[in-house]
Parts: sequence; C-alpha cells; structure tokens
Amino acid sequence: MRVRIYIVVVVLFCGLYSSGQSIMDELKAIYVDENQSDSARVDAAIEIANRIYYRDLDSAEAIVNQAKALSLRSNYKYGLARVDGFIGFIHHHRGEYPKAIKFYSKSIQYNLANGFDVERAMDLDNYGTVLSALDDPMAEEAFKESKAIYESKNMEYDLVFVYSHLANFYDKNGATDSALYYFRKANRICKDPRSSASVNLGLSMLYSNIDLLDSSEYYARKLIHVTDVTKDTTILARSFELMAGIKYEKNELDSALYYGNSAFEIYDHLSVMARDQFYRTMSKVHQKLGNHQESYAMMDSALYYLDVTYSKDLRESAFREAIHLELSVENISDSLTYLAESERQELQHILALEKESQTRSVLTVGIVALVVISIIIFIGYRRTTRKNKIILEQKELVDQKNAEREVLIREIHHRVKNNFQIICSVLRLQSGHVDDEKIAEVFEDAINRITSMAQVHDMFYKNDRFVDADPKDYFKNLTRSYKYCQDGREVNYNLNTEVDSLSMDSLISLGLISNELITNSLKHAFRNIEIKPTIDLSLVESPNGIEFSFKDNGPGFDHGSFKVSFGMELIKTMTEQLNGNSEINSESGMKFTLIYPN
Repeated sequence: MRVRIYIVVVVLFCGLYSSGQSIMDELKAIYVDENQSDSARVDAAIEIANRIYYRDLDSAEAIVNQAKALSLRSNYKYGLARVDGFIGFIHHHRGEYPKAIKFYSKSIQYNLANGFDVERAMDLDNYGTVLSALDDPMAEEAFKESKAIYESKNMEYDLVFVYSHLANFYDKNGATDSALYYFRKANRICKDPRSSASVNLGLSMLYSNIDLLDSSEYYARKLIHVTDVTKDTTILARSFELMAGIKYEKNELDSALYYGNSAFEIYDHLSVMARDQFYRTMSKVHQKLGNHQESYAMMDSALYYLDVTYSKDLRESAFREAIHLELSVENISDSLTYLAESERQELQHILALEKESQTRSVLTVGIVALVVISIIIFIGYRRTTRKNKIILEQKELVDQKNAEREVLIREIHHRVKNNFQIICSVLRLQSGHVDDEKIAEVFEDAINRITSMAQVHDMFYKNDRFVDADPKDYFKNLTRSYKYCQDGREVNYNLNTEVDSLSMDSLISLGLISNELITNSLKHAFRNIEIKPTIDLSLVESPNGIEFSFKDNGPGFDHGSFKVSFGMELIKTMTEQLNGNSEINSESGMKFTLIYPN
C-alpha cells in the first residue's frame, strides 16, 4: 500500500535525515499557521501524516481528520480527493478491512466525479489489496481499472506496484502463468530499490509456491540486498522469514534456524499474515530438529495469529500441520506404551515357565485341570478382545461421522458468511453509482445489517460449539465496526454481558436490533454536543427472562416529532420474533429496553 507525496520528494536514504527533519519542521510550521491558506495547511497536514503513519497511526489519523475538516470548510476539492483515501489507508494498515473498504469506496467515487484520475487509480489499487486479503474476486477488477489509468498516463513507478499486486492476486488464486506475466512486466520497468523490493518479494513467494526453490532463494537474496540500499527493516524481516522457509524446504535446517533467529530480532516489523507463516515454518524446523517443546510453542503462536486473518486456506493448512504434530507425539507415546506392554508380557511368560516347572511335580489330574482352566481363560480373553475390537471400530465410525458433520456445519456457516460478503460487495458497487445521498445511505444501512448477520455466522464457523455462542465476543466485534460518530469523534462503549451463551437465532435478532440502535445514535444523538459520545450495552438475566438494554448520552428526542422508520419497524419485527416486549424513552438520552423469555 502506498500514500502519494504531493509537497516534497520522499527522502530515500538515511544519510539525508537532517535535511528530512528540516523539511518536517517547515511542514509543521505551515500546518499550525492560521494565516496560511486552508489548501496549504491541508497539503502540509497530509504530508506530515504520510511521514509519521508507520510509527504513530493514531497521530496520523488525528492530523488527517483535521485536514478533512479544513478541506470541507474551504471546499478544497483536491484535499477532499486525498483525505478519505488516506483514512482508508490507515484502517487498512490496522487490519480494519470493513472500514478501509468504506473510505476507499467513498474516495473512489469522489475522485471519479471530480476528475482526479491519478488519485482514483491509487485508491483502486489499495482497495483491490484489501479485497484480495478478504478473498474477494472483485479485487481483480479494481487492480485492472487502476492499471488502465496508470498505463494511459505512462506512470511507470506506480505501474510496478499495480502489476505486482495483480500478480500476487493471480498467484494466490493458482493462476501461475498470469502471475509470472505481470511480475515480468513489473520487473522490466522498475527503476528504484523500493519498487524492486516489491517485485523480488512477489517472485520469491511465487517460485516457492511452485517448488522452484533455487529461483525462490535467488530473489529472496536480491530482496536482502535491496535492504542495504533502502534500510527498510520491514523488507529485511520479510526476507529473513522467506529465507527460513526456503531453507526448511531444502532440508538445510541449520540455515533455516539462522534466518529464523535473525527474523526474531526484528520480529515487530513482520505483518500479521507474515507472522502466521513465520511461526508455522519455525514450528516445522524445530520438529525436524527434535525440539518438540519449541515446535509446539511456535505452532501455538501461529494458530493465535490465524484469528486475525481471513483466508480459509491458511486456516485449513495450519490446522492440518497442528494435527500432524499431535499425531507425531501420539506415535511416540504409542511406541513407549508398546514397549512397556512387551516387557510386561515377557515377565508374565517367565513367571508362567517357573510355574510350569513347579507343576511338573503335581499329579496328572492337577495338570489336566490347570490346562482346562487355561483354555477357559484363553477363550474368555479372545472373546473380550473381539468385543473390544468391535467397540473400537464402532467408536471410530461414530467419531468419523461426527467429524464429517462438524466439517459440514462449518462449511455451511462459512458459505453463508461468504454469500453475505458477496451481497455486500454487490450493494457497495451499486451504491457507488448512486448520486442521491439518501439512497446511498439506504445502501449503507443495508450493508451494515447484512454484515451484522454475517458476523454471527462467522462466530459459529470459528466456534467449537454449533448450538450456541458467547454474545460478549459478538458485541465486541459489532461495536468495533462503529468506533467513530459522523463528526469523527471516537465513541466510548460500555459493555455489560452476563449471559454466557445465546442461540444463533437470538444472536441474529439482537445483532440487527443493536445495529439499528447504534447507527441511529451515531447519525442523530451526538450532533452539537460537547460531552464524549458514550453508548451503554447490557445483556443480563432477569426473573422475566433475558433483558437487553441500550442507552446513549445524547439529548434524547421529542416524542411528538418521533416518526416510525424502517429501522424501527425492523426492531419491532425482531422483538416479535423473540416473543419479547420492548420500551423506548428519552428522559436522559435515548434508552431502549427489551425483555424476552430465555
């Protein structure tokens, strides 16, 4: 992802730090000087944010929001063409993909309407990168549209990145020939270390995916060489992670361990997705070296980072590797058990021989009786063994059917969630062609409602239980999507969830109700108030059933002018589905209470 620089040229080498600091001081002076024009202050603010975002995202976001306010005040269209895209870029960098998509889409439509083609191409490229991370096939169209704009303007530097992103998309989806085609196009026109790094990284990953390890290692080493010029620690960490994986596949375990330890030293510069792959690789390295405890620790970390990725293929691959580790240890345990059983049987055999030598002095009748008893015991043992074998086979069959049922249920939830995402993508694209703000708002409300239902299916897909789920996690995820009100201020959420589990139907109904109430408060409750916007959400058990309450600290509303909207009709319908009773009042802010039987 890239944010374009409009005021000064980026300082590429660390030796120019003092000059870069001087430019930074000049930018700050322009930004804080109220005698400067709004347009000059906006340009300075965006450039400052561009220089600090990689080390302080929160400060960069605050500066860009102030730049947006200045642009709106003076109707500075060029500033407006850049700020929403930058805000989307910040959410993108945080991994907040739904918010990133929202701001990228808004910026793309604004730039299209006002003729800012270059800015639109940059937003389309970043938008495609987010969609690709979410496995959305619409990413290809975004990349191609960005590519067409850059090609029409002969902007080779930007084309290198678009070609690389498009190649990565094709590589991820198994279209190796198309990926190689675009990587080669990018390689032919890249002329500086930063763009060269993007191409070398992609080619190394592509050749690794098709098991051409020598070629993969060649480009990974070129990537390491690039860091000698750019001094980019993020690229260096990624190159060490790649080399560790390549050396593992070549069975050069000492080298793999060396590069893995080198990556650990600059671990903070690895992305979330790269950390997952890095831990999985190092887990396999330690397993081959016999370091089982370290191997388990690495795989545990890899599974942790799966929670912040969206790729089904990555999840399945990592879980297969984790199961393989468990089976390896089980085999060791089975071997030890077998050895102990052999020793026990050998001891029993020795005792039987001693007993046999003693029984030689016993009368023939005693010997015959002993033989008969031994035969009876042996027959009983054989019958018991046969029964145990049948029981074990039946248990394995039941376990297999349960596993198949679990996979089927997970797949259903996953496909429902994916279908919801496709519907959201279609609605989002359609809303981009609507000029009427009210109609666009209707589209946005529909997307939010669908997303609230998709999050329920996503929870059940990731959950170990399929009958119910923890509502606390759901409400945390839901409120995380509505962090800011319309004027840019952050909303404080107080969550009180004492109910441990709810069914899927109850979660969907409560999710839709919560979505309507939150969006209503963000639109209307916090206008022209100085206090910090606060929303209280509570879900507790009461003598009459389950009590859900919602409250904001806005000024409330006038019952005389209150109108029944589609959102209120939806809330009423969901309340009836829960067989509950609801109440709304506005004595000190808007408060909604719902009680329904458990």
